[in-house]
Amino acid sequence: MLQATKYDLKCRQGYGVFEFDVSGAVRQVALTLVSQQSDWVEVSFVHNEQTVGQTLLTHRQTERVVLIGQTIPTTSPTVTLQADLTGHWRLVYFVSGENANTEHLTMTMSQTSELVRRDPDSDRDVLVDPAQRLDKQGWVKGDFHTHTIYSDGKMTRSQNIESAKKQHLDFFVATDHNVVTGSWPKGSAISTFAGSEVTTPFGHANVLGLTDRPYTAASYVQLNMADGAVAFLTQLGEHNLLSINHPFLGPWSWSLPLPLRVLGAIEILNDPTYADNVRATDKALAFWSQLWSHGWRIAGIGGSDSHMLPTETYEGSTRPSLLGDPGTFVYVPALTRENVVAQVKKGATMVSRIGRPVFTSPDQADLLPGQQLAATVHHFALALPTDLTTDYTIQWLLDGQIVKSEKGPASTYELDVASGYHWLRADVRDEADVLVATLTPVYWGTKTPDVTTFTEVAAGA
Repeated sequence: MLQATKYDLKCRQGYGVFEFDVSGAVRQVALTLVSQQSDWVEVSFVHNEQTVGQTLLTHRQTERVVLIGQTIPTTSPTVTLQADLTGHWRLVYFVSGENANTEHLTMTMSQTSELVRRDPDSDRDVLVDPAQRLDKQGWVKGDFHTHTIYSDGKMTRSQNIESAKKQHLDFFVATDHNVVTGSWPKGSAISTFAGSEVTTPFGHANVLGLTDRPYTAASYVQLNMADGAVAFLTQLGEHNLLSINHPFLGPWSWSLPLPLRVLGAIEILNDPTYADNVRATDKALAFWSQLWSHGWRIAGIGGSDSHMLPTETYEGSTRPSLLGDPGTFVYVPALTRENVVAQVKKGATMVSRIGRPVFTSPDQADLLPGQQLAATVHHFALALPTDLTTDYTIQWLLDGQIVKSEKGPASTYELDVASGYHWLRADVRDEADVLVATLTPVYWGTKTPDVTTFTEVAAGA
């Protein structure tokens, strides 16, 4: 093993590069990065001009150990293992925050011919490709917005999986900030799909169901400029499932003129134990209604945005912030990453904190949210889970207007469908008039969208 060497990494205008070389005998590089002023520091690792991964330092994680090795257990999950470490390396780091011009990092590096250091949460069988459940069909329950210790979360990958089991999830998407946590423990009945929360000063968006790492050494600079962030997200949305997160939750509300044509979903219900989300959720619902009325048939999903341990609560909340609260139900022919992405884009989704409601019509046996319906389909029913002990109100919305509101475990609605474009959605609210469940609308007819960007719709929501 070579002796560990400590370096002082300076920043100029929030940006810096450190370069080094690795010989052919080296099988692992171990780096310990420490932020001096608790800023948000994003680091890319470039090997022979190819970006192979990232790491993130935050106010919660001011020290980060990064391992780059030749096996999964000896490589950090936000970095791609390297069959051969030989060659030229660059660390490109970007600092955002009030100390961007004065921040500096310390880095301790060792290079070794032995694979001696192991990632603590990878010291067991792990896999890169997500678990698929071909025998799991129909409605599956998932969470599209989760975090780990590899960004600003408090749970390891194993703890996330254990929490998902307790919440009876079938899958969840790992969406750490501006990194991809790409390997997960084997042997779990929970399918874990790779994603990332693209984090900008103008709002956050999740890219879901990733098959590779979308970030390069230049991405972090690009994401801190409005035009650059729009271009980056537009390209991602062309080939992946892109969702805007907590679009009206300050200080992380969305302000970019993102083209709606690349938006596959919108996060309607974000961590309901966070007090400010009550108002933000109603704003998201109003915006979603506007989207549909403008002709943009975009699915609704939910995300726990889990950052905390299952025993912890936000100030003022009596309930812990848990992975899987809310749950998003997706109707799939089999539980695979490709099917989940495809079915969300079709709108076959429900979001709920109280279990899955049953949405039916006597006019169409195979009714699903998000479907375009014939005029002959105009009778609907929504039934809540039978084990509930609290009273709820079911609201039916036609073209954005509440047309029926009924308290109880079930409700029906009948309408006469006029010609043209119309849409219908059911929301469920608790005794405090707080949203606990909703579903992507069904619709009749077609409408060519008359707006093109998020900000155009938000201005009228």
